[in-house]
Amino acid sequence: MMNFKKVGLVFVSILAVISLGACSAEWKTSDAVDYVKTSLNAFTKGDMKKYAEITKQTEKEAKSEYEDGINEMLKSFEGPGVTDSAKAELKTVMLDLLKISKYDVKSAGKIKDGFDVKLTVKPFIGFDNLESELKKQVTPEAIEKSGVDVTNETAVNEWAMGITIDFMKQAVKNPTYGTEKEMTVKVKKQDKVYALSDSDMEKVIAYMLGGK
Repeated sequence: MMNFKKVGLVFVSILAVISLGACSAEWKTSDAVDYVKTSLNAFTKGDMKKYAEITKQTEKEAKSEYEDGINEMLKSFEGPGVTDSAKAELKTVMLDLLKISKYDVKSAGKIKDGFDVKLTVKPFIGFDNLESELKKQVTPEAIEKSGVDVTNETAVNEWAMGITIDFMKQAVKNPTYGTEKEMTVKVKKQDKVYALSDSDMEKVIAYMLGGK
């Protein structure tokens, strides 16, 4: 089965890849707000046009980096029963999950080395009961009833992965969210380049994708 903790860390690494420094002589608070919003839009929706403009890249370069990150994410899905077909479905589910992320970048305040940007995040909690649901559905009796050869570990794992993917699809199709939380992200200037705080963004993504 997938290691969801590892998948979450890979999501953070994808954001780190696309959140490159943005060059500017001097920013206003509105620039910092746009930068955080644009970076999150790029990460969750694959919207690279404005992000590429802010980070002084071509849209093609930004899309290539994002796709590399998504492909890296797929390596987290390695394991018994995870076929190429299952990987393709999981990729679709995860991209759909990112697209329904709930966040709103509110405002920015000037600080000594840059800006504090405030945003609200509402976490997706649709996978919270995945483990308990699988325990109910993936039983010796259910395996036998399915017609899968119980002595064939690969076949059993493939069958269980199918159930997992179906659950995830339904959870994303009918999303549920937890308590909205206000969070702060620092945008720091160093060597004439503004950049997001990795540690702050890790907290935002962790809360966005599970409320932790």
